[in-house]
Parts: sequence; C-alpha cells; structure tokens
Amino acid sequence: MRALIALGGPVRDYQIIRQSAQQKCYDLLIAADSGLKHFHRLGCPPDYLLGDMDSVTAADREWLEQTGNQTQVLQFPVEKDWSDAELCADYACKAGADSLTFLGVFGSVRPDHSLMNLQLMTRLAEKLPTAPLLTDGLSWVWTLRGPRTQTVRLESLLPLPYTVSLIAATSVLKGVSYQGLYYPLTDQTVRQGSSLAISNHARSSEFTVSLARGTGWLLVTPADD
Repeated sequence: MRALIALGGPVRDYQIIRQSAQQKCYDLLIAADSGLKHFHRLGCPPDYLLGDMDSVTAADREWLEQTGNQTQVLQFPVEKDWSDAELCADYACKAGADSLTFLGVFGSVRPDHSLMNLQLMTRLAEKLPTAPLLTDGLSWVWTLRGPRTQTVRLESLLPLPYTVSLIAATSVLKGVSYQGLYYPLTDQTVRQGSSLAISNHARSSEFTVSLARGTGWLLVTPADD
C-alpha cells in the first residue's frame, strides 16, 4: 500500500505529485495538520487529517467541508510526545502502508523539525520494504538502508538537469556503487562527513545507486538550486 503524507513545509511544484494523485498512484492520503493546504492545492481531499490542529487555516477547513469527502479527523493534544509527522507515519504503517512519500518537508522555519524528520526517515527505512521518499516537488530524497539498490528514472520527474548526491546518515556506508552517473563509484566506502559521493549528475535518463551496508540519504535536486 502506497501512502502520501503532506506536512506543513513549502512545496515548490505540484505537477508530479498532482499527476500521481490523479492517476490513483496512492492508496492512502494523510494530511498532517497544516499539510491540509497541499491537498487543497492538489484538489484532492485526504483520507485522514491528523495532528493537534494548531495551524490548519479556516480556508482549508472550509474547502474540506465543501468537498463532501468523508475525511476522518484525528485530533491530538498540542502538548504531546510525538510530532505530527511521526504520528502520521506511524498511523500509515499501522494501516498497512509499505511505501511512504512525504510532501512539504523541506524549508521549515523549525530546523529541529527538519532534522528530526530526516532521523524519522532512517527509522522508517529499517522497517519498510521500500525507501521512504521526501519531496517538495522539485527535490527528491530517498533514505536508503543497505543492502539496497535504488533506480531513479528521470523521465518520471520534471525535465530539469539534476545533481545527485549520497550522504551518510550512519557512521559509514559500505559498498557504494553508482551506475549511469558522470562520476562512477564501485564498491566504495563513504564515511559520515565525506563529500566523496556528492555533486554527481546523470549521463542518461536512468541511473542506479547501490548500498551494501549502512543508511544514507540519496538526494536528486535541480542543478541550479
């Protein structure tokens, strides 16, 4: 089951996510509090609205009511032990989702939330069969836990030049290999803090990144960012 979870951070482009939603690529749609605004812009009401509701706007609430959709609202107290993102991720997993895409994660005015969300992805990568994905519609970040081979098809993204980077989330990555990128890597070791595996770019419309051991973030970002 594939789930799309919208958080409250900015989204720079909705085209790819809108196409996926319209094509019913997601089985479960979850809004985390003010992340409801993204489903409003997509014109697609969520199945669930979770959070403490401290930042949902009146306009987004009115839109949701006007859709007539049976969105289930699960409200939690403001003073709680979990972020809205963690609540949504755990709820999706309990509902049977085994593929999670998070929208509106980057660019938050709260750096603690941004960093915590990256750490949340490393936990999810330990138990999901597919790599959790973060996006703002232009940049794409997969959390890979070895052994894993991730194939990226650029034709499924916007027609832009992209920079490809792999950053270690754990102390060391073993068996890092790149295929289809300008600077190839074969069975390399990448330590935390190393820039060996960043600032690459694709030589064709498809490339693969392989990781034997460790956890890392694979970033595909517009080259002019």
